[in-house]
Amino acid sequence: MTAWLFCSRFGSWTAHMVSFLVSVAVLACEAHGAPPPWNDIVFATQGSSEMSMAVDWNQMAAKLDASSTRNLTLACAEHFSDLKTMQRWFSLSGSPTQVEHFDSNLDLQQRLRSTYYWSSACWQAGGRYWQVQILRNGALVVGPSNTGLCAPRACEELDVHQAVAPIFYGQWLKPDQDEIYVEELSHWANLPIKFIISGIESCGTTSLARALQQHPDICLTNSADARLIEDTVFTWSRYAKMILPPLELVKEYQARNASSNNNNNNSPDRTRPCSLGVYNAVAYRTELARLIFKMMPQVRILLLTCNPVRRFESRAVSSFCEGDEVCKDSIPRALQDSTFVDDLRVGPHLQEARRLLGRRLFVLYQEELQSPAALDRLVRFLGLAPFPSAAQFQRYHSSNQGFRSDLCSNASVTQRVLRRLEPENQAVEEALLAAGKAIPESLRLRRTRCDAGRQEVPARCTNRLIPCAS
Repeated sequence: MTAWLFCSRFGSWTAHMVSFLVSVAVLACEAHGAPPPWNDIVFATQGSSEMSMAVDWNQMAAKLDASSTRNLTLACAEHFSDLKTMQRWFSLSGSPTQVEHFDSNLDLQQRLRSTYYWSSACWQAGGRYWQVQILRNGALVVGPSNTGLCAPRACEELDVHQAVAPIFYGQWLKPDQDEIYVEELSHWANLPIKFIISGIESCGTTSLARALQQHPDICLTNSADARLIEDTVFTWSRYAKMILPPLELVKEYQARNASSNNNNNNSPDRTRPCSLGVYNAVAYRTELARLIFKMMPQVRILLLTCNPVRRFESRAVSSFCEGDEVCKDSIPRALQDSTFVDDLRVGPHLQEARRLLGRRLFVLYQEELQSPAALDRLVRFLGLAPFPSAAQFQRYHSSNQGFRSDLCSNASVTQRVLRRLEPENQAVEEALLAAGKAIPESLRLRRTRCDAGRQEVPARCTNRLIPCAS
C-alpha cells in the first residue's frame, strides 16, 4: 500500500514495517467484514517526530495548481479540486500489482487478498484501478515499480498518464511523463473462461485437449505462440506475475468468447456461445495461478494424473539421453539428480489444488482418456451435454521416450525408482480417492512396463496436431 512509497524518505526498513502493519490491519478488518480505517492507520502518525511516515497531504494539495492539472480533462479535474476529493481516491492507492515485488513479511495469499480488497474498494467507490509502472531504476529505491492507483471513473488513460500519476508520485519520485506507463486493471473473474486444463504435463494433456475439442459446445483459446497449442497466459506471459489482469486482456478474451468458434470447427453454424476453456499444462505448479483460479468462481479446473514411474521414465530420457540409441544410464543419473526429481514432484501441488478449489476441481487418470463414459462425466461436470456419438478419442503427442530407457535392464534400478516415487504414487491415489474414483489396478499394484506380460509396443506420434498411429 501507500507505505511502500516512503522508502526514499524514511528508509526501507521503516516502510516495510508500516506496509506489514497496515496489511495486517486491512486483513483483520476484512475478516470482520468492516472497511479498513485507512485514515486512522496511515495518517495517525502525521506530525510524529519519531516516525513521520504519513503522506504529506498538505504538501501534495499545495501542488494542485493550474500547472499540475492543466493536462486533465474537465470531468477528471473536478475530482482534484481540493484536498478532500484528492484524498478520497489516493487513499485507496499504493498496493503492489505484480508478485515479484513482494517482501517476505506476508505470504502470497495475504498479499493477493490485500490488493483485491483495495481494488474492490476503488471500484465500489466508483473509481477505476490502474497499474502504474515507473520506468527507471530509481523506482527500486521506493518499493515496487508496478503499483495500483485509484482514480475517478471520469479520468481516462491520458489523464492518469499525464497528470494523476505524476501528482500521486510527485512527492517522492517526480517522474517525467516518459517514465510512466499506465494500464487499467480489471479482475480475473471477469474473464469469460469456464474451465482450465491446468496439468499434469507429460500425462496426456494434449490428448485431453484434443478430446474436448470434439465437443460441439467447447472452444479452446489460442496460444500467443504459434508453435504451441497451449495458452500460456497464466504461466509464461507478461500477465503471469500480475495480481490483477489488464482490462485489455479481459476485453480480448470476451471477444474470443463472442466469436464462439475459436479453435473449434465442429459447429460452423453455431448460434449459441461455446464454453471457453484454457489449456495450460503446467499452470497447476504455480502458486499464483492456483490463487487466481480460486478468485474465479465460475471456472472449473481439470487435472489429468498418470503413473508417476512412467512419467519419470519419459522425462529422464528427455533430460539425460541424446540420440536415438537405448540409454544405458539415464535412470540412475536421473535418480542422482535431486533437482530433477524434486522438479517432477506433483504431490504438494495436488494437495494445494484440492484445498483451494474443492469441488471446482476435477481429477481424472490417464487411462480414462480412452473411456467415452469417463469423458462424458467430465463434460457433465462442465455443465454440458454428453459427447456426440461420432466423437473419436485418440492419442496425441506421446514422446515414447520411456521405451529407450534402461528402467527394465536391472531389477534393482526398477525398485529404486519405485521407492523414490512412492510418495508420488500415494499422492495420486489420494487425489483420485478424494475425487470419488477407484484406484487403477496398475497404480495400486505399482506395476511398470517391466512387469511380465506388460512390454508395450510404442505408438508412433508425428506431432501434437496429428493423432498417434498404433
